[in-house]
Amino acid sequence: PSTVISYSIAGPQAGQPVTLGVYNILGQEVARLVEGPAVPGEYRVEFSADQLASGLYFYRIQVGDLSETRKMILMK
Repeated sequence: PSTVISYSIAGPQAGQPVTLGVYNILGQEVARLVEGPAVPGEYRVEFSADQLASGLYFYRIQVGDLSETRKMILMK
């Protein structure tokens, strides 16, 4: 049970802090995949969910003041 999360960082966002986390349905963070300064470019992060139960999860990327949240379903 793994997936690849792709995202891109634009030039104006360079140098701002970026985080990419995975959260369960209760809003608890179950994995922190990325944390550090933003560098412009295209990225692909592999997420292995071996230790998690089947169910609905969310991943959120945050760069400075901008954030986006998407859902994913884990089926084992």
